[in-house]
Amino acid sequence: MLRQRLASGFGQSLVVFAVKGGAGAASLLVFACVARMCGAEEFGRFGLLFSAAMFVASFAALGQQALLVKEAPKLRLQHDAAGERALYRFSILVTAIGALIGFVALVAWGRAAGGLVLPSVAAAALSVLFAISQTTLGILRVNDRLLLGIATRDLAWRLLALVGLVVVWRVGGASQSAGSMLLVVAAALLLAVLPHWQVIRRRLGELAHGARDASAHPRTWFGATAGLAVVGMIAGADQTLFTVALGRLESPVGVGAFFASVKVVEVVNLFMVSVALTVAPALSRAVALGDRAVLQVECRKAAGSLFLPVVAACLVLTVGAPLILGVFDTSFSSEANVLRILAAAMLVNALTGATGLLMQLAGMHWRLVVFQGGAILAVLACLPMLVGRFGVEGAALAYLASKVLWNVLALVAIRKRLGIDPSCLSLMPGRAVA
Repeated sequence: MLRQRLASGFGQSLVVFAVKGGAGAASLLVFACVARMCGAEEFGRFGLLFSAAMFVASFAALGQQALLVKEAPKLRLQHDAAGERALYRFSILVTAIGALIGFVALVAWGRAAGGLVLPSVAAAALSVLFAISQTTLGILRVNDRLLLGIATRDLAWRLLALVGLVVVWRVGGASQSAGSMLLVVAAALLLAVLPHWQVIRRRLGELAHGARDASAHPRTWFGATAGLAVVGMIAGADQTLFTVALGRLESPVGVGAFFASVKVVEVVNLFMVSVALTVAPALSRAVALGDRAVLQVECRKAAGSLFLPVVAACLVLTVGAPLILGVFDTSFSSEANVLRILAAAMLVNALTGATGLLMQLAGMHWRLVVFQGGAILAVLACLPMLVGRFGVEGAALAYLASKVLWNVLALVAIRKRLGIDPSCLSLMPGRAVA
């Protein structure tokens, strides 16, 4: 029975891997094209603006995807159709408000920075669209439309952006500004997520036939939203905030090399995200039922799906770092160690398992905020010293240190609260249940 469940989960993960793999390849092509069309220095500015947009979007979504994954299974178990419909409408409204605030914040930042007004508007538009797509993807996840969600938001977005870049290159030539590139990426995202709304409207119509009085009160969701929003922002800060902070310490070319390395290791992160997407509903049900044995099985399933692909990917990135970065710009090849260090950070994140997701599902989101936020703040405080001593490699070392610190703390907390081990160590004989 256990073997069948693991095989079933592995099969589902393979399909998600295929889509995510295509999205990863397309993503590399998108950013490589942007680098070639902008040049090393302008690509650094693009990376700074793109990272700022993603950082703001991670907060503007206000943790609604995690809230949906956490609360929707409970409402299903209670057969509360009205409550589920209310949850979806709540998440959409809250995200819209957060996205609007994020838009204003990014535009204001652009005006304060001087000379970045138009590019910051493009970055703000991208931030709004990505924040909204996070929530719509969450609704699709809890309604068994995961593949549609990732095929559109992750794969189609990149492919449409590639088409847009080719059109811009044919019309306007290869010398483009960061702002124009951001507009192309934002327009592609808008087109990619339009199918989400058709599915959501249909689902809301189906749930309208349920009981009129929802048993769940939005006030309880507001309380969870506060913590999950901060968790989302801290999780987004993992990569984006380091790029933004580096923009004040290094030249645009150095920022471009770091940003290119970040985008490359995101391919490894796609493995982890795809596994999290497939196992999140099962983990949520197991946590809701308090079934430790099933929860450990699902964690082992996730760890088993991650181990070999992530190790192989990190090995490729380590060996081929100079060639891979040279695809973006030949001047980036000299910073190959940055890519190697970031690959090591992704490996640490993968081998420790779904620590962040588990802490959110188990109601430990505020502790997760302390772990992740504390680790990031600690290393950011050392960032000027590290960059001054090691250059761009110093930022990569700080990133690696933050990953190690918060994941170790999370493993200890999960073992104490849930009594299970989500890391790859759980695959060893005798480690099924901690």
